Amino acid sequence: MYLNIKLEGISMESKDEKMILAPKKLHAIWVGGILRHAGKENLADWKRKNPDYEMNLWIDSSTYKNGNSKEALEQQKEYEELKKWANLNHVIINDINPDSKESDPAINKRPDIKNKMISKQFYSDELKEPGANYAAAADILRVDILQSEGGAYIDAEDVFPGDEPLGDLITNTNLGGVLVKQQRNLLNNDFIVSIPNGSFISTFRDVIHTNYTKLYNGPKRDLDAHRDQDYESFRVERGRQQSTMMISGPGALSDSLRAAKLGNIMGANQAIKIDTNKFKTPPKQALSWYDPNVGTKFDRVENNFRNNVKEYFHLIADYSQNTEPEIKTLLTQFKNQLDSFPPSVPLTEVLKSMNNSFTKDDINNLNEHVDDLFTKFTAYASNTEDFLIKCKENGLKSTALSGLLKRFNECIPFDEEVVESDFESPTEGSFIHFITQIFPKGYDFIINFEYASYLNISSLNNDNNFEKPEIKNLQNISAVPSDNTPEQPEPIVEQTVNKDHGGLTSDESSQSQAVKLFTVHMDYPYGKHEPGRSHMQPVSYDGELSEYTGDVLKREILLKFKDRIEQCASITDLNREIKDIMSSQEFQVIKTPQRMASIILGLKTSAMESLEHMVSEASTKIIKSNPDNPDNKTELIKFEEKDETNEHQSNITPGR
Repeated sequence: MYLNIKLEGISMESKDEKMILAPKKLHAIWVGGILRHAGKENLADWKRKNPDYEMNLWIDSSTYKNGNSKEALEQQKEYEELKKWANLNHVIINDINPDSKESDPAINKRPDIKNKMISKQFYSDELKEPGANYAAAADILRVDILQSEGGAYIDAEDVFPGDEPLGDLITNTNLGGVLVKQQRNLLNNDFIVSIPNGSFISTFRDVIHTNYTKLYNGPKRDLDAHRDQDYESFRVERGRQQSTMMISGPGALSDSLRAAKLGNIMGANQAIKIDTNKFKTPPKQALSWYDPNVGTKFDRVENNFRNNVKEYFHLIADYSQNTEPEIKTLLTQFKNQLDSFPPSVPLTEVLKSMNNSFTKDDINNLNEHVDDLFTKFTAYASNTEDFLIKCKENGLKSTALSGLLKRFNECIPFDEEVVESDFESPTEGSFIHFITQIFPKGYDFIINFEYASYLNISSLNNDNNFEKPEIKNLQNISAVPSDNTPEQPEPIVEQTVNKDHGGLTSDESSQSQAVKLFTVHMDYPYGKHEPGRSHMQPVSYDGELSEYTGDVLKREILLKFKDRIEQCASITDLNREIKDIMSSQEFQVIKTPQRMASIILGLKTSAMESLEHMVSEASTKIIKSNPDNPDNKTELIKFEEKDETNEHQSNITPGR
């Protein structure tokens, strides 16, 4: 039982623990502009429900507009209104800008916070326009505020006061003097409580600094993706969003908990968990690093397409087995030329620069020793720009092209063995497969046939130089039982099917007979079949990712699952996560096949196979990192089909 002591910072000793009350200070941050109406209402509400707490709003006036422009004058007016609002609602405004000329006593000058930042340069870089990353800047600033002041940090627009007032927030110095927010088994840095100079907040501060140092010293593509919210490629997973989360956000928080041995990324030690009655959060929080217009403007998607092509050639150069000094120097020069141009520059212009930079002997050496590297790039540079021009000329929507890229932007860790096998036999669904196997067939093949149904566009009536492969008998498949299933001289597809995918194997002599006798009775909740069609038709899905459809929806679901899976620190955690996934709407979506032939053959969807691969990879890493953990001795749950009574199961039975 805790002692009833109300003085801030006073300690309460026990045999093994030292309990300290966190200062009764609430902190929120708003940089890059003036706090909006929603934020004002929320902070005022926090103060009303917690009158014993000091409410602080931290700003950096160096991010405000200067001069006499219309925008600057409007912002100055908003700033004056902010001061009046703060005074009426008992909110203290703290400005960390060391160069502020503000003389109004309503503003509390705190340049010491900025001057003492160990990540001051990184913070300043995040504020630079264009493409400022205010979320990352606020991540850095919040830990320095808590290090200096202690108290509770809350996101201004995303963390609301709970059903109960905060009261005394008691921390344990043996556990870092910190309390952290945990919801749905996930940690977040949008609500953190700390004592001043607490050991955990100091660790968190150091982890962020280390992460930024590694980012700045690492591959250029990672820094480009972090700085440019439009930057995406198959070697950079979700660009700025993922980078921000891992470098300064929830991922860095999780790393800090592990470093301080206070918990794992699946959940904090219960002793440092903030009571969920103390706060509320919206179903979907704002992402200030994310621009919802990405994917809706053609120039942005066009840039990402070029990024992917450049990354493919970067990959070839990175993992070339050639060790001759002269060739290695030429490969470095080749990569530097790729990196020296922004993605807005057509690849044909990049090629011109390369032709001016390399001698004929250089080009011949690259072709001879690196599998016709220069010749390939010459062809791909021209074909890429031709493809993008045709997309524009034919009115292909940017969202359709963006969706096509997302379909192939499978980000996987690369090493020489993986890359070598990928080049020999690229995984279907990967960008390497697309760029080497599909893209050379040209615009007409890609848009008019191969992905027309996926893109949900009609034929663009261009000259088609590629004959469409014949799909036999699929048009005869019906979703109703048939006593007169026509005999088929061949199997529907030439494919070896694993026993896990319906029990068919290539060495079973009855394979052909088994395939042709299948009729289908099915009830998928997120797909329906119409007689005479070879594809499943999507039906309504109303989950949190309902803004997406088709393969883009499945990809977003997989990314969501990937986040959750990667936050598991033991096999026990992983099994718990698998059970949660299997009970979700989203799991049923990724199980739903697009093609009737997949149902007939009992094939898993590629999304299901990707999910299983994620789990397998995660379990391997977990066991390898801590083989002696008792929680890693349990057997891993498999994504198995439920019994026949399950209403979502597809029944595939032999026809008569």
